[in-house]
Amino acid sequence: MKKIIYLTIIIPGISLILSSCDDFLDRKPISELTAEMQGIDPYVKDAPKINNAEQAEAQLSSAYNAFGGEFYQLDVYLNGDAQSDNCYGGELKAQTIQLDEYSLDASNGNVSRDWGYMYRQIGVCNTLIEWVPKVVDAALTETRRTEIVAEASYIRAQCYFNLVRLYGACPLTLKDIPAITNENFDEIYPLLYPPREEVDAIYDQIIKDMETAAAGVADYSSSKFKVTKPVVYSKLAEIYATKGAPGNIDWNKVLEYASKVTTNPNYRMLDNFADVFKVSGGDLANPNSAESIFELECVHNTSTGNWAYYMFIGTDWRKFCTPSIDLVNAFKAEGDVVRLSVSVKFDKATWSDQDWDSNNYPFCYKIQGPDNTNIIMIRLPHVMLLEAEARNELGDLAGAKTIVNKIRARAKLSETTANNQQDMRLAIEKERRLELAFEGYRWFDLKRTGRLYDVMKSCSDKQNKNAYRLADGTRWLWPIPQAELDLNTSLTQNDGY
Repeated sequence: MKKIIYLTIIIPGISLILSSCDDFLDRKPISELTAEMQGIDPYVKDAPKINNAEQAEAQLSSAYNAFGGEFYQLDVYLNGDAQSDNCYGGELKAQTIQLDEYSLDASNGNVSRDWGYMYRQIGVCNTLIEWVPKVVDAALTETRRTEIVAEASYIRAQCYFNLVRLYGACPLTLKDIPAITNENFDEIYPLLYPPREEVDAIYDQIIKDMETAAAGVADYSSSKFKVTKPVVYSKLAEIYATKGAPGNIDWNKVLEYASKVTTNPNYRMLDNFADVFKVSGGDLANPNSAESIFELECVHNTSTGNWAYYMFIGTDWRKFCTPSIDLVNAFKAEGDVVRLSVSVKFDKATWSDQDWDSNNYPFCYKIQGPDNTNIIMIRLPHVMLLEAEARNELGDLAGAKTIVNKIRARAKLSETTANNQQDMRLAIEKERRLELAFEGYRWFDLKRTGRLYDVMKSCSDKQNKNAYRLADGTRWLWPIPQAELDLNTSLTQNDGY
């Protein structure tokens, strides 16, 4: 009788338990990258994972299609808005309540799934970055080869940017996992059980990947569901505004990359705020508009169909991301009728709520249609306000004021009264909150400015009662998922968990 061997294969976010006969080490495990779908024999030692142009394009589509998944259609908003003063989690399950209350534990389902989503998308990109340069196929031009690797580098960098802001130090996996054999097991072992890398090293790699992307992606695309130079520059501006925050930010870099976008003639704010998000004929009324920089192209009944709408709107079950009293009051205090009416939809609810009248219940409304309605992921005002921050920090108060006033003018508001650097910091913070509510930025903005505890402590409604958990800074990061710690003894837990 042959001996059965069990081995747990670990790639960050992917745990595979394989069983086979005692010759299993001569066989290549099937990973979640679905080798068979690429036309590759997973049991041929050292078989290339990408053989031709068609497979390269299919793998790249897989990397893009991940933008249609749960992380980007739901968790981006839970993480960026429900953990801030913008909204409550809404759903009454423990894992969502923990987000609201800053009481996450290492077994929380959101904590585990977001780790996994990011590393799976990274794995797809690693395959592209390693194998596409080796493909011999006349159908794959050198221009397209460079572009594919550059687009994959951007996506990998964005994933690591998400990870480092959520978890801090984390494994930095940059290689495709090769076939496992009894000859190379010692070499492969550290790839399967990687330790955490320091935050600075992760940012160094993020910037390296972004620079690769900037050099190789297209200058512009009328279809915004494609990584182009403005997409890369927008993200680089945000990365530099976060790296070293709050006290050691390279504001010259923020200004350099933000201004590459804001001065690009292909981009401008639409005249009316409502026109950015308005739906007509089952899609955005203005898909791929001049204000949109990166936009998920949604096609119903495909991997990128828009189902996020149903997470936030409707009365069939209690929805996610209920707008907070504090946010609605902030809109009203500013006299901001334009952006309030677009960002929040009041309707009847079929459930009772101690915070809101069920006959006049708020729903976040930046995604105003389902199915084929595109979702805007990066838009111009986000970058404009990063530029305003940089100008203010570099002593150009007038330049910062010009940008803020331009955004306020579209919202039918008077000019800012900020007349010094500190007042302008707060004016930009407020403008980012009201302009970008329910777009996933608020929690990360408050963290990078060092204002998370102070803002949440002074919040005008129930969210302030949990702010004490933020006082020592440990809860500004999430825990490392317990399932990953159990499987990988090279990992360590964040302080406070």
